[in-house]
Amino acid sequence: ASGVVRLLEFVSGDIVLASLKGPTPVLGRKGYDIREAVVPDASGLVLKIIARLLGLWKGGRVFRRLLLNANHPEVLRQLALQVDHRTPSVTMPIHRLDDDSFEAAQRHAQDEQKRLEQNATQFFDELEGSRHPYRTVEDYHRAYISKRQMPTNVIKRALRAISEMNPTLKAIECMLPHNEIIIMAQASSKRFAESKSRSMLDGVPFVVKGDLRVKGLPNLHGTNPKNPLPGTIGSDVNDPVVQALLDAGAILLGTATMHEYGTSPLGYNKWYEGPVNAFDVSRYSGGSSSGSATIVASGIVPFAIGLDGGGSIRIPSSWSGVVGLAPTFGRVNFETTGTPVSTVTHCGPIAATVADAAHVLRVIGKTEHQGTHVYDYLYGSRGRPPVHLHALAAPPRKNRIIKVGVFQDWVQHSDPEIYTAYKETLEKLNWEVHHFTLPNMNAQAVSHCN
Repeated sequence: ASGVVRLLEFVSGDIVLASLKGPTPVLGRKGYDIREAVVPDASGLVLKIIARLLGLWKGGRVFRRLLLNANHPEVLRQLALQVDHRTPSVTMPIHRLDDDSFEAAQRHAQDEQKRLEQNATQFFDELEGSRHPYRTVEDYHRAYISKRQMPTNVIKRALRAISEMNPTLKAIECMLPHNEIIIMAQASSKRFAESKSRSMLDGVPFVVKGDLRVKGLPNLHGTNPKNPLPGTIGSDVNDPVVQALLDAGAILLGTATMHEYGTSPLGYNKWYEGPVNAFDVSRYSGGSSSGSATIVASGIVPFAIGLDGGGSIRIPSSWSGVVGLAPTFGRVNFETTGTPVSTVTHCGPIAATVADAAHVLRVIGKTEHQGTHVYDYLYGSRGRPPVHLHALAAPPRKNRIIKVGVFQDWVQHSDPEIYTAYKETLEKLNWEVHHFTLPNMNAQAVSHCN
């Protein structure tokens, strides 16, 4: 009789989550333990049909239970029970610069500012004659200084490119009014005509992820634009990062499409049916700063701004063949109010080149005490050291040994062609490799599946 009752509970879906247990995990046990998830291999229409059946069909409860018990999400509970309930105090992982290093950072930043005020056309000698396929920030600046091009003409071309390409790319969520964009471009052109450019970014077009507030545009976080949620309609101020770029003379075109609330590394947003990968429109761009990566990879703008709580700058950049930088936590202040998972979120550039990312970081890294970040208070009244580009202008000597940590089992879990390319690249770099491993990786993977 008890067996019949248990079967009825199983079929009805009322059985407890951990009804069928796998091996009990041990907290901190060494060794790579990730298993392939047991889930239907489907996409598109087939996936929609399966999801519909699992939700409505009476037998769907049985299959949902089978999927749960095959993947053992109960390991999270089992591991949690092994954690000491006495939570230790947490110290902020911050290491303040000593006085000499702080003063050196200030000197480098001041020197670079003087060079910019002199309208330096080339920041780094090493970049002379670059054959990079993209137009870089320095290419724009050099063209403007020499009067070969002016921001007004360049911005008009960028707007035309967006109107022609965005119906396919789906990278832009909202555009600023064209007349506002042209007014900014005309003001920039006037500054260059008078040799009074504000920065290396003056006159350079860019977009920002839909998480960041832009005055006059909705702050949708990737949600349905046709049925906006309360609080997403119309921002009355710019985010500190947006304002810092505008103050530097950069030309904001609009906000970039993102995955809804930034919850998927694929980057696809069903409300916009995109973005797609700039190199192959049948593939994903990566996410969740998907539109930012796509618009840079398309060549329409040399940089965009993204947010990253678990790879949302780095993933789309790698999938789209551009450079993504998630700065040190707290280096770039942004307004966290209403931003999901703001306690782990970084704000940084997605750019065509490493140098471009550095130029953007130099500007947006000056936003301390303008956002809502706890790190503002950890450096005291002196504030954080200024961002400078000395390390990029004077790269380390070529014979310097660079040490990197490699999670070998993790990277070897890739498809063979991916792992081969990774291995060949690592060998060519001739770095000093140190192998490491992490425990309980399968539980972490299951937590993401949940």
